[in-house]
Amino acid sequence: MRSLVLGVLLCALPSMLNAACFMTQTTGKTHCWDSADKTWYAAGYNWRNRDCMECSCISRPSKNIKSEMSCCHAYPTGITIPDDCVSEFDQKTCKHIIHKKDDPSTECGIISAVG
Repeated sequence: MRSLVLGVLLCALPSMLNAACFMTQTTGKTHCWDSADKTWYAAGYNWRNRDCMECSCISRPSKNIKSEMSCCHAYPTGITIPDDCVSEFDQKTCKHIIHKKDDPSTECGIISAVG
């Protein structure tokens, strides 16, 4: 039984260490301020900001706190690629472009990633 619990904890640990999400209280009660876009968003609204974060604005009227904004990376993090490849991040599409180091026209695959 002890080894089963240890195994489950060891499997869960990498995902917790590479968590790419955050939640923060904002200054408004019914809107959230996205400092990346310099824009207010209404509670209940979901968007992707210029930093490639998928965000949502959550109103907490039952609690005596302001709105909360939750954001997560819109792309995988902690990627592992073959040694003969290179990764370039495309900010417009929020995707990793992985290709051979000596031939950018030849795509490579991701070995592993989080998210």
